[in-house]
Amino acid sequence: MKYRISLLDKIKNIKFEMDRFTYRNTHGDYFISQIICGENCINAIIDFTSACVHPACWELIRSYSYADPKCIDGKIDYDNLVKYVRSYMKFSKLSTYDIKMMAYLYYYQLAVCDYFSQYYESNNSNKNVLCHYAHWSTKLCRWFEENIEELTDKLEKEFC
Repeated sequence: MKYRISLLDKIKNIKFEMDRFTYRNTHGDYFISQIICGENCINAIIDFTSACVHPACWELIRSYSYADPKCIDGKIDYDNLVKYVRSYMKFSKLSTYDIKMMAYLYYYQLAVCDYFSQYYESNNSNKNVLCHYAHWSTKLCRWFEENIEELTDKLEKEFC
């Protein structure tokens, strides 16, 4: 908890020009347990309760971090993120600003979100899974704290 509170001072100088992001209709909570798969393809996506218009880059890096097994320890794998972004960009474009601010937007959201507190008080049968995601997001914040500039530089060199 102390670490999460300390993040507020660290992120206070991150500034976003919200009108510069590319917005798309998004799932808003897209991750692997909301995908129904068939033999060789995705048959359906479920649970659209968080669906709305978000910055596309936020949904992209968030869904990547939930999907890539290499992120299980709360670390972004640069090469796999690049592949994921390339795959996305076959179907939709991201601006230079999206690329530059992608990691910062996700880091900021993770740092200020308060939805994890409900997990600790939950009587839900999957409380352990929910608490795992809360701990994992803190690990990811720690990783961003140390690596966000390098990640952003690499993404800019790759896509801008």
